Amino acid sequence: MKVPYAIFLFLLVAVRCAGGAESNFAVDPINFDWTFSLGEKDGAESPRFDDSAWSRVDLPHDWAIHSDFDPEGDPNTAKLPWKGEAWYRKRFELPAAAAGKRLQFLFDGVMANPAVYLNGRKVGSWVYGYNSFHIDATDAAIFGGENVLAVHVDTRGHHSRWYPGAGIYRKVSMRIVDDVHVPIWGVQVTTPKIEESGATARVAVEIANGSGETREVWANVALLDPVGDLVAADRRLVRLQEGLEIVEFDFQLASVLRWDVEHPHLYTARVKLESDAEEIQSVDTSFGFRVFEWTADDGFHLNGRRLELKGVNEHHTHGMLGAAFFPRSVERKLELLRDMGVNALRTSHNPEAPEVLELCDRLGIVVFNELYDKWDRTGGVDVDTETFVNEHAEKEVRNFVRRDRNHPSVMIWSVANEDGAILSNRDGKSAQHVAKMVDYFRRYDRTRPTTMGCHMAGGARREWGVFDSLDTSGWNYSQRYMNFRKNYPDKPIIYSETASAFGTRGHYELQLPQSKIDFGDDGYLSAYVMTAAPWGDIPEHEFERMRKHRYLNGDFVWTGFDYLGEPTPLRGTNSPPELMLEARSSYFGIIDLAGLPKDTFYLYRSQWNEAEPTVHLSPHWNWEEGDKVPVFVYTSGDEAELFLNGRSLGRKSKVDPDQLQNGNLAYQKPSYASSSEVYQDAGGNVLKDNTSDKAFDGNADTRWCASDGSLPQTLQVDLGQGRKAEWVRIRWEGTAADYEFTLEGSADGEVWSAVEGKIEAQGNLSVAKLEGETYRFWRLSIAGVAGGRWASVREFEILEQDEVSSDPYFDIVDAYRIRFFDIPFEAGTLEVVAYEDGQEIGRDRVETAGAAKRLLLEADRRQLNADGMDLCYVTVQLVDEKGTLCPWAMDTLEFEVEGAAVFMGVANGDAVQMDGLTDDRHPLFYGQAVVALRSKPSQSGEAVLRVKTEGLPASELRLQFN
Repeated sequence: MKVPYAIFLFLLVAVRCAGGAESNFAVDPINFDWTFSLGEKDGAESPRFDDSAWSRVDLPHDWAIHSDFDPEGDPNTAKLPWKGEAWYRKRFELPAAAAGKRLQFLFDGVMANPAVYLNGRKVGSWVYGYNSFHIDATDAAIFGGENVLAVHVDTRGHHSRWYPGAGIYRKVSMRIVDDVHVPIWGVQVTTPKIEESGATARVAVEIANGSGETREVWANVALLDPVGDLVAADRRLVRLQEGLEIVEFDFQLASVLRWDVEHPHLYTARVKLESDAEEIQSVDTSFGFRVFEWTADDGFHLNGRRLELKGVNEHHTHGMLGAAFFPRSVERKLELLRDMGVNALRTSHNPEAPEVLELCDRLGIVVFNELYDKWDRTGGVDVDTETFVNEHAEKEVRNFVRRDRNHPSVMIWSVANEDGAILSNRDGKSAQHVAKMVDYFRRYDRTRPTTMGCHMAGGARREWGVFDSLDTSGWNYSQRYMNFRKNYPDKPIIYSETASAFGTRGHYELQLPQSKIDFGDDGYLSAYVMTAAPWGDIPEHEFERMRKHRYLNGDFVWTGFDYLGEPTPLRGTNSPPELMLEARSSYFGIIDLAGLPKDTFYLYRSQWNEAEPTVHLSPHWNWEEGDKVPVFVYTSGDEAELFLNGRSLGRKSKVDPDQLQNGNLAYQKPSYASSSEVYQDAGGNVLKDNTSDKAFDGNADTRWCASDGSLPQTLQVDLGQGRKAEWVRIRWEGTAADYEFTLEGSADGEVWSAVEGKIEAQGNLSVAKLEGETYRFWRLSIAGVAGGRWASVREFEILEQDEVSSDPYFDIVDAYRIRFFDIPFEAGTLEVVAYEDGQEIGRDRVETAGAAKRLLLEADRRQLNADGMDLCYVTVQLVDEKGTLCPWAMDTLEFEVEGAAVFMGVANGDAVQMDGLTDDRHPLFYGQAVVALRSKPSQSGEAVLRVKTEGLPASELRLQFN
């Protein structure tokens, strides 16, 4: 299919804003009707190559998501065949009237190492599969005839710790511009002054002159307010030599509406170039006025007030779509997250599609914008750190920052995440490498601070200087940030990854986990969400850190949605040996792979959504007679009463977290160690994570361990105030008698005294009976370990008495959820009434479902755009005659689509089973599944989705595309 001339004129209008920050989700016809083939194809760059037997595809396209899962494949990258090479080809015409102008392409993202050819001639290439890049292909263009664009994609040299996708997975844009033009991303808007009395906006416009002669153009800049009214304008005659010139415009505004999370007001800078009284280009760039600050002692401030960031981490994939990016997919994600109360997003660990930033601008979401995971093969280049930083990183930083620097939602740049080579100072040059990366970012934007996601507390040594050039530091999990806080008290801390809690939607085990790493043996994680990764915690512990440590900026939960790959704990090194199953997608999400909320959604909503009350009851109410069921209530209220078939089962209140007592004064308190063992494999997977906080987590299955066998080693805890203790109990990794140590106390953490008391060794326990000493700081100083072994402590308990709660880790749950234990199952209705300060705030109920009677289809929208890019998500539920969900249903569904839509895929939230995500047959999972449909380009009218399962009548849903 060739692009007709009439469509091409539309194309020119649609991409006129490609140089700005906002594309308005413009649809470019060049994204449709490509040919595609896997494998090396000699001569495929040639216009004469015969591709008639190739597959027909529309962009965006992820070739691997259409494949079957390989049970023997790598679970970390979802057991999908994303490694390989492929070709894409597109035929189109360029009008003769455009001769003498420039032809440019903008690729939002190609995984990976794309080489781009036009009419057989190589016109450009790129490396990093997540970054956007642009190409000027003028010299190879045929104006007035047919052109063939060919792209070779090769993922074999790329490395990933999660599923990255494969192919041209984001949109492509094409534009024709004059020899004198604003380059792509060539407008930068800054706001140097924002005060109550007014504000300043500075618009820097790059103008390129490739004509080979001096040219004069008028540069016009207009500022439009959020409703589109003109608020300021200026114009200037510019005499351009060959090359590039930057023209700056300053505007003084008497008053402005600020961009904020609740009122995300967006302005527009409209740049127009005129030559010989004719407009030759127009570029719109959206921006916002806001004042923000990352502080060392009081968290994050936006527009003069402290704002607790309620954030999530998100990988770039989209469930059944794989990596293929559609604006509606992320819009749906953000709508769900906003309802939960989210106001911040970390792009972990790479550039997102540009529309993600646009939507965050519009919805009022603060963005922690991250370029890289690590400076190694995950960045697309298999070289040492020094070579990566010196020879490969700068051009990636340049494109990343230039593309995103005008978005008001972006308030920090992150240069890397959990880079063990940097945090261990492996080559002794980590400070230099970080400083060089920071310099790259400041070269293109000085209006935002820089940070880096970190996971090795030992990397915060002042003598190494790793953090000296960074403006802030991001820390992942537990209290690893404490060492940084101690060594860099004047630098802000961002809690960049939190929780890593596990849950499978709909899968309730009536026997609750006995510890946070009690994962069971069936491949599914309890929907009660009482387990977490060894390095992480259930959400309640993170809520407590936010409450107690005001200097933190808030948290970024790992993760908002489940994603393909990284199926911890059901994989390799982090899998208990009794777990033989391997999953292919994650369990971390608050929302599952299909986009269906887990119960944790309501836990976070009860804390984060301050605008609306939350009342949610779980689990479902289809059990066996005699079952004793744990019932959890998730509510923003402080009390709840439970009713079974109208009978009250009691009324319970949340517990004041400050009143929780387990006897151990050191439990969950800030801790430090002289060194800690944190080790990753070559792929960046954490193999050992034995940080100091593990000795104070109430869990004898975890431990602190020194990083090596050198001595002495110290383990220290801060109780927050002087506390009188009667006993100290140390549970060692090995036999207590093998350790030579002293116990010390301090009032200020500087001057230490030996703690007097009789110490006895009892197996792996050292128990000290004290004389009632009162200290704020307590320290264990280890001078020797038999056999040269490394110092290792499972629990370090400081006790008011010789008793401690048997399972203190879960005590905090009752401060944030209301739990009713051992409720005898009785068919009927279970209902909860929630209260706040004695007043009812809402109710929720679950009912026993009867026999399955029909499939219920619910679309997220019924009216869609016939632009080839819009999506509709349809939730399929198996229900009884009253419409109650059948919560155990695993029936196989069959899908059929007719009319103006295309079936894109289906997901159900099951992380273990290997059912293809793009097959037209797929099972329900605990009664539900979600289907994605895509509009057809320029095909309006009706689409019909039919779904059937054995033994029931087919269900039908009709959608309208305009």
